[in-house]
Amino acid sequence: MRITARTTSIPNIPRARPAKKISNLVVQLTGACNLNCKHCYRGGSRAEDEIDESRLKEAFSYMLMKGVRSVIFTGGEPFVRQDKLFNLIEFLKDRMISNDPQQNGIGIESNGTFKNPKEVLERIKDMGNVILRVSFDSFDRGIMEYTRGAGVFEKLMELARISREIGYEYLYFVTHYASGNVYKERKTDAFNTLARLVGTDHIKSCYDILQMGNAARNDYRTSVSKGYDFDDLDPKWHHRKGWCHSVVSPKRLVIRPNGNVGTCCFAAYLPEEYGSLRDSSIVQILNNLESSRLFRLFADGGLKDHIAGIDRDLFPAPFITSCEPTIITTSVALWSLAGASLPEANLNTARDFGYLSIK
Repeated sequence: MRITARTTSIPNIPRARPAKKISNLVVQLTGACNLNCKHCYRGGSRAEDEIDESRLKEAFSYMLMKGVRSVIFTGGEPFVRQDKLFNLIEFLKDRMISNDPQQNGIGIESNGTFKNPKEVLERIKDMGNVILRVSFDSFDRGIMEYTRGAGVFEKLMELARISREIGYEYLYFVTHYASGNVYKERKTDAFNTLARLVGTDHIKSCYDILQMGNAARNDYRTSVSKGYDFDDLDPKWHHRKGWCHSVVSPKRLVIRPNGNVGTCCFAAYLPEEYGSLRDSSIVQILNNLESSRLFRLFADGGLKDHIAGIDRDLFPAPFITSCEPTIITTSVALWSLAGASLPEANLNTARDFGYLSIK
């Protein structure tokens, strides 16, 4: 059950138009997925009460008028809702101008194991400059089978061959190099084969895997070069040092499968965010962004006051990034502010973000 309550009164603060910089929209189309990756920050496939297409289209129309240049569909696995996905892309594609699809336009983030890959790629190609980004953990077949399951490696290599065959130019592979040895992996036959098929510039590296969801349950770590704890959270630091300023100055909006609207892709299970498309329009949510409890926690530094209430036995540090302790503290704070006891707030957060089962 999600919290929809909002603060009824807040101190007067200067209106800085925090939503004015938003240029990107991420749509988590569904929580469902056909895989159960060892490191999935969402905790694998989750059934959610998904928002309908009409609400999303209303939000798209306003955000495009506002100047949003990029819309990315993700999940879960977006191709689990293939009809809904293509309907929404059809709605968007004639309303967006995309001279450089890497910077602007429509994108899909997928695990790449969807059925009928040739048919799907041909349809995406016919839609114009739509980018498909596919997750690829390693060029070591054994590591891929461990993290994603048997047969996934072959399916992704076949996807690359099909894209070459039909002339689809916007297939990208995004990897975090699960082996931890980027140089070694880039000298493998698999890397060279993929580079020949899609181009070296279409193989990208990404962030470390966050210690949440399945990664927390499986203690899956790519690296802990420094390690972060809750005591690192401080508003004087920028977001990579232990504080997230995107909450009060978002450049991206994220729409969850259930209609909740926030800014962090990884904070998928916060009990409340800026608002919900189920009971408010996107215009109302943006106009009242500063009155949301989420915004206030970061705007006045109040999040730091909730660190003392974290049950550190439930959330063992060190974490790979500062994102994990930030999201955990935010969730506990929001549950507490909504009336949950401190033990309940910690347990709800541990359950939602995958930590409960590792205790």
